[in-house]
Amino acid sequence: MSRRLTIFVSACAVLGAVVPATTAGAAASIVKLAAVTTVHFGPSTGSMVVELPKTVTFGGQCDPEPQVTARGTADTAVVALVPLGVKSPTPNFFGKLPRREGGHSFSSMCGDGSQLASGKYKLVTLSSGGSMSLVLRLPGLAGRVTLAPATAHAVAKLVRLPLLEPYSATTGATSYAGTGRLAGKGFVMVVGWNRVAGDAATTNGDCEVSEPESTQLPLAATEAPGCPLGSGGMSIPTVAGASDNFWLGGISNVAGGVYAAGYFVMSSAAPTSAGAIAMWVPFSA
Repeated sequence: MSRRLTIFVSACAVLGAVVPATTAGAAASIVKLAAVTTVHFGPSTGSMVVELPKTVTFGGQCDPEPQVTARGTADTAVVALVPLGVKSPTPNFFGKLPRREGGHSFSSMCGDGSQLASGKYKLVTLSSGGSMSLVLRLPGLAGRVTLAPATAHAVAKLVRLPLLEPYSATTGATSYAGTGRLAGKGFVMVVGWNRVAGDAATTNGDCEVSEPESTQLPLAATEAPGCPLGSGGMSIPTVAGASDNFWLGGISNVAGGVYAAGYFVMSSAAPTSAGAIAMWVPFSA
């Protein structure tokens, strides 16, 4: 099974207690994550500040992620952890893919021995609506805590990318793309998935571009597959084999503006299924 990850670019925690985000006028509080951290999703995007008391090392699974359990009716849900107090934060993700994209749990902790550094994080929740809880199992920590982020996070957006026409004549090529506005400095991320039968050679990747010109991104290959604007942006392919293939990529620490995001699959045989979700999340709430 081939997997790839590419990203450019003390408060009270009583066992079993539900800890809401800070409400207007209340003193700021920082909640410590625990060995079993349950995150409840509200009807809209939420955020709160949390602290990871020690560095956590993961075993390398991306999809399905055995340390993430999804409970509820929402088709997809994502917890983003954005490091605080660093100049160029790289977001980390835990989530559940839509049923159309396999329905698996996933995380950005790909690669054996991946680590989530100790420190303070902004925790942001995004979902497709409906009830949902994600249970995160964080190795090496103790206790249990339940979080209910209630502070709205400004115009953070999660969408399931629509199917577009094949980018080229390559057999089995599919492309997905969508556009969203980033309200201030933040990140645009794509999570993709596909399944290919047999021994087909498969290439998949993501692309992000700013409108109307790709002035805010590094120079990239012309006519990159998956680029929704056609001739610019970022496109980082990986060659994968048969079975389930997982992809997480995107851009972080970019200025506010309108960005299009895409996911592509090219295969020597048509994929039996493929899809993607995209997120536009500003760092500020």
